[in-house]
Amino acid sequence: MRLIETASNGVQYFVFEHSKSYQKIQFEFLDSVESLNPQNIVVHSTVYAFLLFVIIFLISALRIAEY
Repeated sequence: MRLIETASNGVQYFVFEHSKSYQKIQFEFLDSVESLNPQNIVVHSTVYAFLLFVIIFLISALRIAEY
């Protein structure tokens, strides 16, 4: 966490920052989604299946496929 500011009333505001390696994985996954190539998405979802954002994306994609 990183302190962003301290207000005049003493309230402190923080921001949570993921590690650089986690951010790299997220950006790689987003690139694979933007490529619109299902094979890229499948590769990332098998390699990084433990990541929550991958699971949420796959659930959303499957719901869309049902319609």
